[in-house]
Amino acid sequence: MKRTLIAATALALAGTLAGCGGNDEPKADPTQPPTTSSSPTPTSDAGGPPTDWESNFTQAELAAGKKALARWQKWRQLSAEIYRNGVLTPGAKATLQEYDFWWQRDMVTLGETYEKGGLRRETDVEALWSYVKSVRLNNGGKSGEVVIVECTDYEPLRYTRNGKPQKINKPKHLVTPLLITMTKPDEQHGWMYYETDLKDKKSCAAE
Repeated sequence: MKRTLIAATALALAGTLAGCGGNDEPKADPTQPPTTSSSPTPTSDAGGPPTDWESNFTQAELAAGKKALARWQKWRQLSAEIYRNGVLTPGAKATLQEYDFWWQRDMVTLGETYEKGGLRRETDVEALWSYVKSVRLNNGGKSGEVVIVECTDYEPLRYTRNGKPQKINKPKHLVTPLLITMTKPDEQHGWMYYETDLKDKKSCAAE
């Protein structure tokens, strides 16, 4: 793979996910990164993706990266609906199995913390822009890993528990980059969400 020319700032859906603090606050769910204290950041600081990011990859890498990006965007949309409804339905289970590498763990979270515990993610974060940062293909493209940078606005994020608004901690800068890792474990699976990593910068402008 050609060396990536842009050193992108990172985001957290990387490593393991941590919960928000306090017994009365929402625990982290499989699609949201850990957060800290919040202060307003205007969306004018969002910047934009590097215009030449596609030139960093071979044709095979670029095709894989775009597929992984499309899968992430679809998963983000589907997961927002799942955690807003907060019920472990057969449809939710099937979606987790298809898109989420940690689907077994996250089924427990959905069933216990959301369905039984009354937690709901009423409104999600807003994705402002995204691009593919790195691609690694194995076994002739049958498996691999793709890392995506997404500029994310945390201002809209809202939770309730049993219908009551929940106090949650948000990133220091509400408009901040998120690094998403997508994995393709084998030829039988499509690209699946693996993890996120939050790197709280003043803006999303790529370095």
